[in-house]
Amino acid sequence: MSSKKSGGMGACAGGAALFQLKNVRSHNAKIELLEEIMEECANDKLKKARKSGSAPKTKRGMSGYNCYLKQCAKDTGDFKTCLTAKGWSNLSDAEKAEYNEKAKEGCLIE
Repeated sequence: MSSKKSGGMGACAGGAALFQLKNVRSHNAKIELLEEIMEECANDKLKKARKSGSAPKTKRGMSGYNCYLKQCAKDTGDFKTCLTAKGWSNLSDAEKAEYNEKAKEGCLIE
């Protein structure tokens, strides 16, 4: 399989693969071509990941707002009303600080 680009698309683009498959007659040759394309594209993705050198992303901690929503949804039984009620903006700074502290501790719901 050639890794040249056809029609401005990379070899891993769906259109490029279809274009290559149209030119192959036998069923077995089409299977071989698909396997080559899949292997090449998988290797390209691995190379790009290695080049970027990015470490896996770590999960963010829960925010006070998220903890508030979790508590509100448990109390009301309806998550949607918690989102639309604008309750977080109506809370005092002391109440927000309480939720922020709960969030730091893992937001254990009472």
